[in-house]
Amino acid sequence: MIMSKIKLFFIINALLILSCKDIHQVIPNIPVNIILDTTTDLAQLGIGSTMICPKSGGNMGIIIFRNGIDEYYAFDRLCTYYPNDTSAIVAKDGGVIATCLHCGSTFIFTADGTLVNKGPAKLPLKQYQTTLQGTRLFISN
Repeated sequence: MIMSKIKLFFIINALLILSCKDIHQVIPNIPVNIILDTTTDLAQLGIGSTMICPKSGGNMGIIIFRNGIDEYYAFDRLCTYYPNDTSAIVAKDGGVIATCLHCGSTFIFTADGTLVNKGPAKLPLKQYQTTLQGTRLFISN
């Protein structure tokens, strides 16, 4: 009787663990340490617009959004619905909205890469820390 309770305990725990693990919700953590010059690398990046980071980094590259004169956000281009795929989000016309061409999930570049209610993704974009010191923008995790 005790053995059957132990077996039942392990079976239930295994099912719970498997049901909670959603492959579409795990973004690989890749070390990022990028330094950009705002007067050269980011000179064409206007307020309210985006650009793909000119230096490689992240899972599928990094997209930078300039929210204000001295306010930059950096996000991984990897769609949160396909973390093991090569689906990169694409900004629409360099603006504040980005879409995954593979699944149709749409994100808005605010302080946290919020998910817009379109597409199957459930998580916002992976965001990297940005620090502006003089004319140098540091992107890291």
